Amino acid sequence: MPKTFVITPSYIASEARVEFASKSFSSIWNILGDQYPFIVVDDIPRGKSIFKLLPNFKYFPKCREIYNKENIQILRQYGRGSRLATLRAVREAKKQGADLVFIHLDDNIYVPPLKELMEFANDAFAQDSELLAIKLTDEPILSNKCNPTLGNLSEIKIENDEIKFDKVTLKPTRFHDYTLWWSYYEENMVDKDYWPISLWSILYRVDFLEKLLTGKGKDHLKHLVDIEHFYRKKANWVQEVRETKGKIGYINMQFVGIEMQNNLNWMDLIQYPNTPVL
Repeated sequence: MPKTFVITPSYIASEARVEFASKSFSSIWNILGDQYPFIVVDDIPRGKSIFKLLPNFKYFPKCREIYNKENIQILRQYGRGSRLATLRAVREAKKQGADLVFIHLDDNIYVPPLKELMEFANDAFAQDSELLAIKLTDEPILSNKCNPTLGNLSEIKIENDEIKFDKVTLKPTRFHDYTLWWSYYEENMVDKDYWPISLWSILYRVDFLEKLLTGKGKDHLKHLVDIEHFYRKKANWVQEVRETKGKIGYINMQFVGIEMQNNLNWMDLIQYPNTPVL
């Protein structure tokens, strides 16, 4: 089986961030425990005004307190942004023999079957060498049609043993106790409302994730979300597709993810009986 790491880019610069990071880490640790090695990059914020060139050590001890568990490695860097924090963790995981990387980023509403889904995804990667990434939850691609009341409403249609979502058609590969829905990268997957790349709740081949974080035109980007903005542009996405060959897969089409927290009634949404597609 592939060797899998969980990585967390951590930026703690306020009491609110302390509380949120604590809840966020607890949510995943309660489900995954010490099943996988964790790497946390503590991106210590810089000071303000005349001290802006110096690290702000006010919250320096908080990261160590929050991530005080066995099997967790904490790296330090100073105000370089979540993209570089993630890239550093990815390369450290790769150096330690990682095949796959799961990004844990500011999310405290993981669904209960996450542990099982991780096991399914690990198995799928072991059996299909073409897989580049597997999204474990939510819709197969993100949508600009998300709103504060209804969230990212599913528009999935299942017809003739295929899942269709806008321009994406997913085909099933059935294993003995789960189904992987997959598609090859396609140039027409992106338009003004839909785009396939999101960086959380996904298990990646480590080389593919490194490529996403270091690709052309992203030298100026600091944050992970900016990389998603980069891939929303048709021309950028087409370039990525032409340079990368493989499959993107999905297990469990169900509400979850950081974007859900932007909805006023997110706690109600995650209680809906939207049965996972396994």
